[in-house]
Amino acid sequence: MLATIQFVRRRAKAGRSWLRVFLFGDTDQGHRGERTDEFERASGAVLRDMLAGGVNLPWNLALAAVLAASLLFTRLTFGAEGAMADADHLIGLLALTIISLAAAEVARPLRYCLIPLGASLLVTPFLLEAGATHRIGSITIGLMLIALSFRRGAIRERYGTWDRYIVSLEEARSGWLETGPARPPATR
Repeated sequence: MLATIQFVRRRAKAGRSWLRVFLFGDTDQGHRGERTDEFERASGAVLRDMLAGGVNLPWNLALAAVLAASLLFTRLTFGAEGAMADADHLIGLLALTIISLAAAEVARPLRYCLIPLGASLLVTPFLLEAGATHRIGSITIGLMLIALSFRRGAIRERYGTWDRYIVSLEEARSGWLETGPARPPATR
């Protein structure tokens, strides 16, 4: 999807109608490198690209998924009932949806959507009827979801102009975006 959007934008900047390019296609102009047949590659390389392509689950998102899944069981673990149990289930399922989307490297910025969900866990036990242990558990899970959303995780592929949107807070603060297109290797 991202590659399609980038291609349409590139062709529109070259003077083509974006709607015509989107509906009927077009070709890029310029020098083409030597084309290699994908079937001539070693099977191990193809398998590695398939499994480690643009989707991976960093440890922080995996832990956030476990926490979000635990919200689906608050009727059993905290004895939640009624609206409080419904709120836990809704927040848990929304968090799992966001985490599954953020597993794709190009969609990694979606992890920041966990912040409002975590914040809602800080508020809901006080607005809805919840016991003391449920309040403590909800606040703990909410704070952990917020904290786990800040780490980006390793980005192994390159996505052209979209790279600047897939950043961690450390990279944004270090100013590498303003210094040029060279991107430091992902260390985490």
